[in-house]
Order: sequence, then C-alpha cells, then structure tokens
Amino acid sequence: MESINLPDNIKWVDPTALDFAFNFTTYTNDGEIYYRGNIYDQYDIFDAIEEANEDTEAILKTQTAIQEEIAAFYDSTEYDDIPVADEMDFEFEYIDGKLCLKKYLGKDEIVKIPNKVNIIGEQAFVETKVISVIIPDSVTEIGGAAFANTKLNSIIIPESVASIGMYAFAYTNIKNIRLPYGLTKISEGLFYDSCLERIIIPETVTEIEDSAFEKTKIKIIELPYGITKISRSLFCDSSLESIKIPDTVTEIEENAFYNTRIKTIELPYGITKISRCLFQHSSLKSITIPETVIGIENYALDCSLKSVNLPDGIEWIGELTFAVSSINTEIIYLGNVYDMNTICNVIPINHELDNYNY
Repeated sequence: MESINLPDNIKWVDPTALDFAFNFTTYTNDGEIYYRGNIYDQYDIFDAIEEANEDTEAILKTQTAIQEEIAAFYDSTEYDDIPVADEMDFEFEYIDGKLCLKKYLGKDEIVKIPNKVNIIGEQAFVETKVISVIIPDSVTEIGGAAFANTKLNSIIIPESVASIGMYAFAYTNIKNIRLPYGLTKISEGLFYDSCLERIIIPETVTEIEDSAFEKTKIKIIELPYGITKISRSLFCDSSLESIKIPDTVTEIEENAFYNTRIKTIELPYGITKISRCLFQHSSLKSITIPETVIGIENYALDCSLKSVNLPDGIEWIGELTFAVSSINTEIIYLGNVYDMNTICNVIPINHELDNYNY
C-alpha cells in the first residue's frame, strides 16, 4: 500500500490495524496518509501510526539483532582451549545402555562435560558453583531441573540434544540462549524465574508447555510457525513487551500474558475464546479480536485497555471481564441489539456500551 485516505469521522486507530506500518510511516516518503478531520484529532491518529511503526520496527530489528549476537557468541571459539573436566568430578550411571551424568561433584565454575556422556541427569548440577557449561555432541538428553538454582549464565547446547526436561534452567542467571535445531518441545517451566532476556527458538519446535517463560526478563519474542497453542502462564509476570504470534495458533490458555508489559496485540484468526485472566494486570492498551472469538472469560481484559471492539460473533462474556479497566475503556459491540442485552449484564452498570447494528 502506498497511500490511504482516513475519513473525518475517524476517532481512533488501533496500532495493530496498521500491519504495513514498518514501510509506511508519516516521517518518510514511503507512503502518504491523508486525514480530513480536525487538527486536534489528527495528533491521536498520527500517534497511533507512530506507535505501530515503532512496535513493528522494534520486533524486526531486535529479532535480527538477537539472532546475530547469539549466533556470534555460540560460533566463537573461546571455549576450545578449555580442558575437559576430570571424570572424578562426576557421578555416573548407565540407563538403558546410555551413560548418564548423575551428579557433578566438582567445584569449578566452568565445566566442559566429557565426550562420552549421553544423558545429563535430573538435578545433576543443582546448587553447584557452575556458571558456564559446554555440552558435547554425544549428549542427546538433558534431564529435568538439571541446572536449576545455579548461577549458570552461559551454556553451549549441541544439535544432538533432542530433549530438555522441565525446569532445566529455572532460577538461573542465563540471559541468552540458542536452543538446538531438532528440539520439538520447550518443556514446562524451562526458564522459570531465570534472567533470560533473549532466545533463539528453532523452527522445529511445535510445542511450548506451561510457564516456560514465566517470571523471565524476556521483552521481545517471535514464536515459530507451527505452534498451535500458547500454554497456561507462558509469559506470566515476565517483562514481555512485544510478541509475534503465528497464525497456526488456535488456542491461548489462561494467564498467558498476566502482569506483562505488552501494550498492543493482534490475536490470531482461529482462536475461539479469550481465556481467564489472559491479560489481567498487564499494560495492554490495544487489542485486535478476530471474528472467530465467541467467548471471553472472567478477568480476561482486566488491564489498561483504552478501547476494544467486540466482534458480532461474541456469545458470552464472563463476570468481571473488564473489571477495573472498564471504567475508562470504550467498548464497541458490533453485534445486534438483542445480544447486546446479554453482553451488558456482565459489564459494570456505569459503563456505556456502543452498538452499531441497531
């Protein structure tokens, strides 16, 4: 699109409506925007366009930078000269003919695992002094909570690793990580309450379990194409500000974005409900709800919303869906006047609901 005319009755623009914003900006000659309303409303319109521009550009630039920086770190050779740890510093056992590193007994902060280990066992490094680990390509599995509750801040994971257990990196200082190509699942609580800021998720991942990024410091993330569900509490209490959701997602479970810093979001076409407490206590100000949504559960939009359009397919809304936010939220319902009576029953009595299909 190279130009657009905005009619004078435009009162607001949802930033997510401007998906073309990254190459269509008010400050360049890439596109032309004509607004025929009054000069006061014009500033609100342009602010929304600028916000969409900044959000989209931030996601694109940051994702590229993340991939380049993490790739450069992992492709470096700074660990090549580090000697393999003494085998006396480990407790081993065989499981189905595979050598499992059951427990690290040493006191080194940098550990290079011997190239004969096949499995890193559950809680193998828990409460050790390790801060950096190099895993050999003989390893195919990392057990649950393997590095949990350590000061781990860097780890080299080879592509031979096909499975990483629950809470493996929970409560660690790890900030950057590249997950191995071939991994298909990010397990429950994998980075729970860690210092994780940046991550590269391979396209082979098709499942991300509950709370995987809960209480992390991650700000921007792009989920791989093929993911069908955003699991319960996935980003709950995290620093998340922006997310790119693939259109393969058809379900978003409760609390997924609870108490996050996310400001604007476009929900994918195909989801049928907005789950309980989905955006409660978040910084959300703008949301695009697809017409496939038929229900909104309790407290789902109890946040900082300024405006919301309810599609005409909405059949039910849970109690206190808007709660605190509804006091200052403009709610526009696009269904018929009969259904609106049902909708009004679950929205605070002092809130005015607009309906355009009388």
